[in-house]
Amino acid sequence: MKTKKQAKAKSTSIPSGVVSTAKDFGIQSDKNWYRWWQIGLAVLAAVLYVNTLGHQYTFDDSIVIVENAFTKRGFGGLYELFTRDFFEGIYGPQGMELTGGRYRPLSLMMFAIEWQFFPNTPMVGHLLNVFFYMLTAWVMLGVLTRWFGRGSMVPYATVLLFVVHPVHTEVVANIKSRDEIMCLLLLLSALYSVQQKKAIWAIWGSVAFFMSLLAKETSFMYAPLIPMVYLVFDEKEGAVLSNRLGAALRKSLPYFVAALAYFTLRYAMVGGVGGSETNPDIMENPFVSATVSEKLGTIGLILFRYLGLMVFPITLSCDYSYPQIPFVGLANPLSLLTWVAVIGATGWSLVHVLRKSVIALGWLMFLLPLLLVSNLPFNIGAPMGERFLYVPSLGFLLMAVLLLTRVLSAQKKILWAIVVVIAVIFSLKAVNRNPFWHDNLTLFGEDVKNSPNSAKIHYYYGSDLLNSVINGGDNRILDKALPELTRAVSLNPKFHLAIYALAKLYDMKGDGKNSLDCCTQVLALKPTHIGTTLLLGKIYGKYFNNPDKSIEYLERYVFQFKQNTDPTGWQYLGTAYAIKGRIPEAISALNSCLKLQPDNADAYTNLGYLYLQVGNTEQGNASFEKAKALRKR
Repeated sequence: MKTKKQAKAKSTSIPSGVVSTAKDFGIQSDKNWYRWWQIGLAVLAAVLYVNTLGHQYTFDDSIVIVENAFTKRGFGGLYELFTRDFFEGIYGPQGMELTGGRYRPLSLMMFAIEWQFFPNTPMVGHLLNVFFYMLTAWVMLGVLTRWFGRGSMVPYATVLLFVVHPVHTEVVANIKSRDEIMCLLLLLSALYSVQQKKAIWAIWGSVAFFMSLLAKETSFMYAPLIPMVYLVFDEKEGAVLSNRLGAALRKSLPYFVAALAYFTLRYAMVGGVGGSETNPDIMENPFVSATVSEKLGTIGLILFRYLGLMVFPITLSCDYSYPQIPFVGLANPLSLLTWVAVIGATGWSLVHVLRKSVIALGWLMFLLPLLLVSNLPFNIGAPMGERFLYVPSLGFLLMAVLLLTRVLSAQKKILWAIVVVIAVIFSLKAVNRNPFWHDNLTLFGEDVKNSPNSAKIHYYYGSDLLNSVINGGDNRILDKALPELTRAVSLNPKFHLAIYALAKLYDMKGDGKNSLDCCTQVLALKPTHIGTTLLLGKIYGKYFNNPDKSIEYLERYVFQFKQNTDPTGWQYLGTAYAIKGRIPEAISALNSCLKLQPDNADAYTNLGYLYLQVGNTEQGNASFEKAKALRKR
């Protein structure tokens, strides 16, 4: 009769070919040793990213937090965040015009609750990202030791390399990427439930899987992977494949139900995942102008770059937009070789995962989630991103460690030396990369060097330099912003946002002609661009003494585009009316401005002159006094 201890020791069947003994790899299998590893890996995760706690809101944080109308309502925005498209709080009901929309309410609701208690406090967001990253390391080790046993080096080496891998700096250092962190953390919680005997674990696993889907759709690719986990770690050695497969599918049923529940909820909230790619802008729809050959060829090149980043994460960037990765046809040798290797490895893995190969499982854990964000099934809005490697990297690192253990199965010390050296190099790179995520100017200033051919990164940097001047910075910064924005437009002459930023820059430099030329280019690309319409109303009056044109654009801005809550539009319109001698309309426009912006001293001064022109001395003097009082503040 087996003792309880013996039964427990056999609760996980180690697939053939995986060395798992303490004798071979020097790992103690007792519980205390395992706990020290859990604590040590979690502490290492904190040490690597503690320098992010002083960072500001950066990059995509504006989309989900500081400029998101729903998030900034705190508790009041939770309903909208749960029932609307991911991007609606920043872009309005049209979202980003991405195929099928996006439904990821979990992280957004977390941000809303954080804003309720700690508004405009990025440290809280960064602290929670680090905490959940630590927790991910803790749970990941639990999952992998359940698969391989506590005496195998595979779990410890895999989690160690995951924690230190510098490709994860974007996810941890950018608060927005909480969706990636929670997606994997909850997915690991679901995987921990796989192979557990009690029914309560299946319930918890399906709930965790459902919540992982609410964090990000990437985890959907684990719906076919979970049965593979059952197949690979099935305790019934030598059982007929059809029986094992049937058992795996039956055991996976709760997770299939969770996936179905998510898509039912998603359809009710934002619609299905299909739909046409309606966005014609290559900056948001990276393959909109590509042929089928160019799309497949370029995606092959991107897959090669992803593999390169996993092995040699030397140059990192927050953006890889057009034309940083040039279009290539499917006949491109590197792309073709990558596709042949990927298809070959996938075919081998699909066959060998049925034979309980963990290496095959690792490859599929890497590839399947990555294919979802490859732009093959639908437009994801970007050609490539380091954050897209976060969930897939677990499979790649697991596969890499397994291959190392197989090659160096008799060389314990050499194997550990290799892992430690890689971990040290990766750690130094991660610590070196983190400070660049401090704020936008620091990040974009670095990454224009790392992605020199990305139109978007030059636009980001130039636009943020421009905004720093608008917010009171030195006007000489405009000379630094000009080449960045010019470079963005040269890389993509149809990049209307960069052209509009140039128009604003030229206006600030007093160059009306170039500002007008840029505005004309923007409206040729985007006839209803609201910001350009306002700027045209301003520059026609300021530089060209053409109040009729100025009024035409300003009335379009205020009335046709319904921007009547913007005091600037009313102020410019009041000035244009005054130049044309339309005094009553000018007075009305300036009063509308002051209702929205009661501390506008310039508007009070202009209003005072207008009141004097119509003989209303009392109102005129009162307006002057108000302007004088405001300027003394």
